[in-house]
Amino acid sequence: MNGIDAKHRDAKHRIVAVAGELMAERGFAGTSIAEIAKRSECAPPTIYWHFGSKEGLLHAVLREGADSHFGAIRKMARLAGTADERLDKQLNAAAVGLEKEPPFIRLLLLLTLERRSDDATLEVIRVARARACAQLGLWFAAYFDELSLTNDGRVIDRVAELALALTDGLVLEHILNPGTADIAGAMRSFRISLPSLVNSLSEPVSL
Repeated sequence: MNGIDAKHRDAKHRIVAVAGELMAERGFAGTSIAEIAKRSECAPPTIYWHFGSKEGLLHAVLREGADSHFGAIRKMARLAGTADERLDKQLNAAAVGLEKEPPFIRLLLLLTLERRSDDATLEVIRVARARACAQLGLWFAAYFDELSLTNDGRVIDRVAELALALTDGLVLEHILNPGTADIAGAMRSFRISLPSLVNSLSEPVSL
Protein backbone atom coordinates (compact mmCIF):
# COMPACT_ATOMS: atom_id res chain seq x y z
CA MET A 1 0.00 0.00 0.00
CA ASN A 2 2.82 2.39 0.91
CA GLY A 3 4.49 1.76 -2.43
CA ILE A 4 1.23 2.53 -4.26
CA ASP A 5 0.70 5.70 -2.19
CA ALA A 6 4.23 6.88 -2.98
CA LYS A 7 3.65 6.22 -6.67
CA HIS A 8 0.45 8.29 -6.58
CA ARG A 9 2.22 11.13 -4.76
CA ASP A 10 5.05 11.13 -7.29
CA ALA A 11 2.60 11.19 -10.19
CA LYS A 12 0.58 14.00 -8.60
CA HIS A 13 3.69 16.07 -7.95
CA ARG A 14 4.93 15.49 -11.51
CA ILE A 15 1.59 16.54 -12.99
CA VAL A 16 1.50 19.75 -10.93
CA ALA A 17 5.10 20.62 -11.83
CA VAL A 18 4.55 20.10 -15.57
CA ALA A 19 1.21 21.93 -15.53
CA GLY A 20 2.80 24.87 -13.73
CA GLU A 21 5.57 25.15 -16.32
CA LEU A 22 3.19 24.95 -19.27
CA MET A 23 0.61 27.35 -17.83
CA ALA A 24 3.30 29.91 -17.00
CA GLU A 25 4.46 29.73 -20.64
CA ARG A 26 1.11 29.57 -22.44
CA GLY A 27 -1.57 30.58 -19.96
CA PHE A 28 -4.42 28.39 -18.78
CA ALA A 29 -6.40 28.37 -22.04
CA GLY A 30 -3.30 27.58 -24.09
CA THR A 31 -2.39 24.54 -22.02
CA SER A 32 -4.13 21.27 -22.79
CA ILE A 33 -4.60 18.24 -20.59
CA ALA A 34 -3.20 16.19 -23.48
CA GLU A 35 0.09 18.11 -23.41
CA ILE A 36 0.30 17.89 -19.62
CA ALA A 37 -0.31 14.14 -19.86
CA LYS A 38 2.39 13.76 -22.52
CA ARG A 39 5.05 15.70 -20.62
CA SER A 40 4.25 14.23 -17.22
CA GLU A 41 3.92 10.70 -18.62
CA CYS A 42 0.57 10.35 -16.85
CA ALA A 43 -2.58 9.44 -18.74
CA PRO A 44 -5.44 12.01 -18.84
CA PRO A 45 -7.69 9.79 -16.66
CA THR A 46 -4.97 9.86 -13.99
CA ILE A 47 -4.94 13.66 -14.09
CA TYR A 48 -8.71 13.83 -13.73
CA TRP A 49 -8.63 11.23 -10.96
CA HIS A 50 -6.20 13.35 -8.94
CA PHE A 51 -7.65 16.82 -9.62
CA GLY A 52 -11.20 16.34 -10.90
CA SER A 53 -10.90 18.95 -13.66
CA LYS A 54 -8.48 21.25 -15.42
CA GLU A 55 -9.57 24.03 -13.02
CA GLY A 56 -8.86 21.74 -10.06
CA LEU A 57 -5.37 21.15 -11.44
CA LEU A 58 -4.87 24.91 -11.86
CA HIS A 59 -5.78 25.52 -8.23
CA ALA A 60 -3.33 22.81 -7.13
CA VAL A 61 -0.62 24.47 -9.25
CA LEU A 62 -1.33 27.83 -7.61
CA ARG A 63 -1.35 26.43 -4.07
CA GLU A 64 1.88 24.47 -4.53
CA GLY A 65 3.52 27.39 -6.32
CA ALA A 66 2.56 29.70 -3.47
CA ASP A 67 3.95 27.32 -0.85
CA SER A 68 7.28 27.09 -2.68
CA HIS A 69 7.52 30.80 -3.49
CA PHE A 70 6.64 32.02 -0.01
CA GLY A 71 8.87 29.43 1.60
CA ALA A 72 11.79 31.13 -0.17
CA ILE A 73 10.57 34.54 1.02
CA ARG A 74 10.36 33.32 4.64
CA LYS A 75 14.00 32.21 4.45
CA MET A 76 14.99 35.75 3.49
CA ALA A 77 13.34 37.04 6.67
CA ARG A 78 16.01 35.18 8.67
CA LEU A 79 18.98 36.96 7.10
CA ALA A 80 21.49 38.33 9.61
CA GLY A 81 22.63 41.91 10.13
CA THR A 82 21.32 45.29 11.20
CA ALA A 83 17.90 46.50 10.08
CA ASP A 84 19.43 48.32 7.11
CA GLU A 85 21.64 45.38 6.17
CA ARG A 86 18.78 42.88 6.37
CA LEU A 87 16.44 44.96 4.25
CA ASP A 88 19.18 45.58 1.67
CA LYS A 89 19.83 41.83 1.46
CA GLN A 90 16.11 41.05 1.24
CA LEU A 91 15.44 43.54 -1.54
CA ASN A 92 18.59 42.49 -3.43
CA ALA A 93 17.55 38.85 -3.21
CA ALA A 94 14.04 39.79 -4.36
CA ALA A 95 15.50 41.68 -7.33
CA VAL A 96 17.63 38.69 -8.34
CA GLY A 97 14.60 36.42 -8.08
CA LEU A 98 12.40 38.75 -10.17
CA GLU A 99 15.07 39.00 -12.87
CA LYS A 100 14.74 35.23 -13.29
CA GLU A 101 11.06 35.82 -14.12
CA PRO A 102 9.60 33.38 -11.56
CA PRO A 103 7.04 31.10 -13.26
CA PHE A 104 4.68 31.47 -10.30
CA ILE A 105 4.60 35.28 -10.53
CA ARG A 106 4.26 35.14 -14.32
CA LEU A 107 1.37 32.68 -13.96
CA LEU A 108 -0.41 34.93 -11.44
CA LEU A 109 -0.19 37.88 -13.81
CA LEU A 110 -1.44 35.85 -16.77
CA LEU A 111 -4.31 34.33 -14.82
CA THR A 112 -5.46 37.61 -13.31
CA LEU A 113 -6.38 38.77 -16.81
CA GLU A 114 -7.25 35.47 -18.43
CA ARG A 115 -9.48 34.14 -15.63
CA ARG A 116 -10.90 37.42 -14.36
CA SER A 117 -14.48 36.08 -14.60
CA ASP A 118 -13.61 32.89 -12.69
CA ASP A 119 -14.35 33.72 -9.05
CA ALA A 120 -12.82 30.50 -7.70
CA THR A 121 -9.47 31.09 -9.42
CA LEU A 122 -9.44 34.76 -8.50
CA GLU A 123 -10.00 33.83 -4.86
CA VAL A 124 -6.96 31.49 -4.95
CA ILE A 125 -4.93 34.35 -6.46
CA ARG A 126 -6.20 36.80 -3.81
CA VAL A 127 -5.17 34.40 -1.05
CA ALA A 128 -1.69 34.04 -2.59
CA ARG A 129 -1.29 37.81 -2.84
CA ALA A 130 -2.52 38.27 0.73
CA ARG A 131 0.19 35.86 1.85
CA ALA A 132 2.76 37.89 -0.07
CA CYS A 133 1.58 41.14 1.54
CA ALA A 134 1.67 39.56 4.98
CA GLN A 135 5.23 38.34 4.49
CA LEU A 136 6.40 41.69 3.13
CA GLY A 137 4.65 43.36 6.04
CA LEU A 138 6.78 41.31 8.46
CA TRP A 139 9.94 42.51 6.69
CA PHE A 140 8.92 46.12 6.87
CA ALA A 141 7.54 45.92 10.42
CA ALA A 142 10.88 44.59 11.69
CA TYR A 143 12.77 47.27 9.78
CA PHE A 144 10.52 50.14 10.89
CA ASP A 145 10.50 48.96 14.50
CA GLU A 146 14.30 48.81 14.73
CA LEU A 147 14.62 52.31 13.28
CA SER A 148 11.63 53.65 15.26
CA LEU A 149 9.91 54.78 12.05
CA THR A 150 6.41 53.49 12.79
CA ASN A 151 4.45 50.66 14.40
CA ASP A 152 1.20 51.66 12.69
CA GLY A 153 -0.20 48.49 11.14
CA ARG A 154 -2.15 50.49 8.57
CA VAL A 155 1.04 52.15 7.30
CA ILE A 156 2.96 48.86 7.28
CA ASP A 157 0.18 47.15 5.31
CA ARG A 158 0.10 49.99 2.77
CA VAL A 159 3.87 49.87 2.27
CA ALA A 160 3.62 46.10 1.70
CA GLU A 161 0.83 46.63 -0.85
CA LEU A 162 2.90 49.22 -2.71
CA ALA A 163 5.94 46.93 -2.70
CA LEU A 164 3.82 44.13 -4.17
CA ALA A 165 2.46 46.47 -6.84
CA LEU A 166 6.03 47.47 -7.67
CA THR A 167 7.06 43.83 -8.15
CA ASP A 168 4.03 43.25 -10.40
CA GLY A 169 5.07 46.14 -12.61
CA LEU A 170 8.72 45.12 -12.70
CA VAL A 171 7.92 41.54 -13.70
CA LEU A 172 5.57 42.78 -16.42
CA GLU A 173 8.21 45.19 -17.71
CA HIS A 174 10.78 42.40 -17.67
CA ILE A 175 8.44 40.15 -19.68
CA LEU A 176 7.72 42.89 -22.24
CA ASN A 177 11.27 44.24 -22.50
CA PRO A 178 13.73 41.52 -21.48
CA GLY A 179 17.11 42.85 -20.49
CA THR A 180 16.06 46.51 -20.26
CA ALA A 181 14.09 46.58 -17.00
CA ASP A 182 16.39 47.72 -14.17
CA ILE A 183 14.82 45.70 -11.39
CA ALA A 184 17.73 46.10 -8.98
CA GLY A 185 17.77 49.86 -9.57
CA ALA A 186 14.02 50.11 -8.95
CA MET A 187 14.43 48.18 -5.69
CA ARG A 188 17.21 50.53 -4.58
CA SER A 189 15.04 53.56 -5.35
CA PHE A 190 12.17 52.06 -3.37
CA ARG A 191 14.53 51.33 -0.49
CA ILE A 192 15.84 54.91 -0.44
CA SER A 193 12.32 56.35 -0.55
CA LEU A 194 11.00 54.27 2.37
CA PRO A 195 11.44 56.82 5.20
CA SER A 196 9.73 59.56 3.15
CA LEU A 197 7.00 57.12 2.12
CA VAL A 198 6.35 56.11 5.72
CA ASN A 199 6.21 59.76 6.83
CA SER A 200 3.77 60.57 4.04
CA LEU A 201 1.49 57.64 4.85
CA SER A 202 1.62 58.46 8.56
CA GLU A 203 0.34 62.02 8.08
CA PRO A 204 -3.39 62.54 8.71
CA VAL A 205 -5.45 62.97 5.57
CA SER A 206 -6.79 66.51 5.10
CA LEU A 207 -10.47 66.69 4.19
